[in-house]
Amino acid sequence: MMDKKHYQTKTTLGDLCLFYGFPGVAILAVSLIVSAKIGAEFNGDRMIKAGTFIGCNMLLWLFYYTVFISLPGNLFDCLQTPQKGNGTVEAASVCASEEDDAPELVEPSVDTEPEPELKPEPQIQPQASPLPSKPIIPFDYRQICLEYEQRQAEEKAELVECIIGYAGHTMSPFVSEENIVSLCNEIRCWCLNPEYKPSNIALRVKLSTNDLCHFVWNIGERLGRDNGYDGECRANFTKRLFALTLSKVDVPTLRNMTKTASSDKIPLDRPLPGSLAFRCHTAENSVGQQLESA
Repeated sequence: MMDKKHYQTKTTLGDLCLFYGFPGVAILAVSLIVSAKIGAEFNGDRMIKAGTFIGCNMLLWLFYYTVFISLPGNLFDCLQTPQKGNGTVEAASVCASEEDDAPELVEPSVDTEPEPELKPEPQIQPQASPLPSKPIIPFDYRQICLEYEQRQAEEKAELVECIIGYAGHTMSPFVSEENIVSLCNEIRCWCLNPEYKPSNIALRVKLSTNDLCHFVWNIGERLGRDNGYDGECRANFTKRLFALTLSKVDVPTLRNMTKTASSDKIPLDRPLPGSLAFRCHTAENSVGQQLESA
């Protein structure tokens, strides 16, 4: 037993020297040579020599382990796997052939009285009720959806026309007759698509930044933040719609649209709860306010 253990210890030490000792000396020598050469290029800097030595040592050990230890082991396992599978199949076939060649054991016959056969009782299966080809719905689903979509389209069309009327009535004193048509068209396109990029509209009368922000804010508030007309969308639209007038104003400044001053020509028009109508600058709305107050 002692000799066997001593032999195993010697074998283990020999394997360690073979796989790690001699390669380690070679890797150490190469690392020292590389670090000395690179350190000489940097005037013998110790930090560079130490870093080069450690990095070169780690790379060489990784290369050695991958190429000479890990890769051969994986290849050996791949080559041995199909052989093991074939051996298992052959062993199974040999066992099967031996079982076929084995003599069959015949059990002795015993005279027994035949047992009376029991007739199974007929089972009554419940008859499945036929399923209807279409689900029974006490209402017309498609008709309800169609009516809802039509109602939404009509409400959106009414809102757009109300916004166009507000835009034309509010901006007519400050925009020429030709540009007011273009302004209303740009507003209409923005109502249908919040990402629409308008063209520049020139003003006939100078307006302040607050006035232009109030004008776009009043429209965007009716269109709704949940529909994409948030503060960022309104500021970008204002910057592009009045690009010449607001050339020196950036978009972050335009986000503060509710800022007011005593010299404002276009006031804020906050919609009342449950209503999207404009409450200023239009005769129709003033009449509507009188009827509501009455």
